[in-house]
Amino acid sequence: MRKFWTILSVLILCNGFAQSDRQFDPDPAFFSAREMAFEGRYEQALDTLNLVLQAYPEYTDVRNLLAKVHSWNGEYDEARKQFNRITSNTRDYREGWIAAINNEIYAQNYSLALGIANKAMTYIGNDPEIAVLRNRILTLNQNRNDSLNSRVLALPKDPSRNKKEPVVFGKYANRMGVLSEGFVYTDDFSPVVLTGMEYIRYTSLGKIIPRINHGYRFEEHGFQGELDLYPRFSQSVYGFFNYGYSTSAIFPEHRAGAEVFATVKKLWEVSLGARYLRFEDGPVMIYTGSLGYYPGNNYLSLRPYITPRDNGTTSVSGHLIGRRYRQDREHFLGFNLIYGISPEIQALRSGNTLLAETLFYVEAQHVNIEYQFSTAFSPHLFRATLGIGRQEFAAVPGEFYWAFMAGFRYHTAF
Repeated sequence: MRKFWTILSVLILCNGFAQSDRQFDPDPAFFSAREMAFEGRYEQALDTLNLVLQAYPEYTDVRNLLAKVHSWNGEYDEARKQFNRITSNTRDYREGWIAAINNEIYAQNYSLALGIANKAMTYIGNDPEIAVLRNRILTLNQNRNDSLNSRVLALPKDPSRNKKEPVVFGKYANRMGVLSEGFVYTDDFSPVVLTGMEYIRYTSLGKIIPRINHGYRFEEHGFQGELDLYPRFSQSVYGFFNYGYSTSAIFPEHRAGAEVFATVKKLWEVSLGARYLRFEDGPVMIYTGSLGYYPGNNYLSLRPYITPRDNGTTSVSGHLIGRRYRQDREHFLGFNLIYGISPEIQALRSGNTLLAETLFYVEAQHVNIEYQFSTAFSPHLFRATLGIGRQEFAAVPGEFYWAFMAGFRYHTAF
């Protein structure tokens, strides 16, 4: 199946070449290749990127992604050739300099990495991220020298055979993960704890995620089963589908979601979708969408939630997400600003009744900070989240209480 999609992509692009030289839009192919690379389908991504470069050899973003894919795949020499071409022709292209430095760090060529970092700073100035990388290189090189000095008499005949490679998560088709989030309130509400376990399977048709959630809310325990699907429809369009079921009163009995994402123009992504929650006392229908922007190693996304009320009015809440990526999409520092109650995780109760509608109509503001990282030589990924916010009392409009949140996620790839 994977070979089929590769051949199909090649035929589509080649057909465009045959109709008229360079009369095709390279951006959809670039975005498709980027998604393939993020999903670990390196061969398909490289085929697509090379075809685009045949028609647009000076498309720097495409060549930079090609070099990154080679680097993520452990092909550091080939990546170096592409980075050299980029930095020689476009000396102020900071993304190329940063990726070239990281390529040498992955290859443990610290002297070369330091030289590239110094050269980069002569062309683009005292860039903060490059300065951080330069300090990291100095530390790594010192640590290696200290280690070599302590083991100089015990070195094997061929040290390169024992050289460990950095883990690239895109190489793996499977992941297992656990997640946990806790909420503590300043008033009479008891703490809320949400935990879960999920399995992620990457396929040529998209991503599949079955998940089991456990919740402790209002001094009651409950379980929920969920399934997420991320099918890919074309080079620039993919979908999201979700279904969850629970017999517990602290979760919706049924929850479902559907959304379609599309890449438009360069570096922009839009989506449109809906969420459906069925509680014991009635259903809630929520309409949503998103506007995403990918400038360099950054990501910004604005997502509104629109909930019609029975009285003819409408409730609106929203999320603003920002992330700063490091060497790939798996390593980032980010924030999440929330206005209104999140329909994804939070709920309120009055006595024994779950407030299915009040859930979306109270006023609230939250801010969360998250950091996702891994160690260089292990297939283990970690994410830590801290948050604070205030929320209106459902029964007493205009009165607020404070809420504090902490979360942790762990994934292992195989």
